[in-house]
Amino acid sequence: MNAFASSPVRRASIIVAAVSADSENLYPPVDRVENLGRISRRSLLGAICGLSAVELSASRCSRHESLKPGQVAIPIRDLAPGRRVIVIAAGNPVEVVRSEQGIVARSLRCTHWGCVVKWKQEESAYVCPCHEGRYDATGAVLAGPPPLPLRSVPVKVSNGEVVVGDGNFPA
Repeated sequence: MNAFASSPVRRASIIVAAVSADSENLYPPVDRVENLGRISRRSLLGAICGLSAVELSASRCSRHESLKPGQVAIPIRDLAPGRRVIVIAAGNPVEVVRSEQGIVARSLRCTHWGCVVKWKQEESAYVCPCHEGRYDATGAVLAGPPPLPLRSVPVKVSNGEVVVGDGNFPA
């Protein structure tokens, strides 16, 4: 048996073997499985290149050509009032919250050691799992070792989307 016969591509072709609707068996005959067309490396690479070209051309038509690296766009309809949405902006976890006062975003990195804090609804506080640092709903320090409040992240609303970050957000 050659290496190609045991490859994931070959196994996938066996799994997707067609079974006729009028067949009494649920599985195709063994000779049909063995005679399925093999995918050559050239065909596989051609398909990958073709899909990459389609994806590249589709991305050029995107509305987000003006986004800088590290910025994230969220449709405003996905931000119901009071809902907390976590995104990754410039490699950092950022929470975006919409309230009556507007839309705010803050880094979820503790200012003590950089651990990721989590919102605890029952305590109405962000809690750091590393040293039990606590922040209130605005990101101000309540208790523990954090020296500074949670960092604010710039947000901009345009064309029905919230753009999080300015591309220069620190780690």
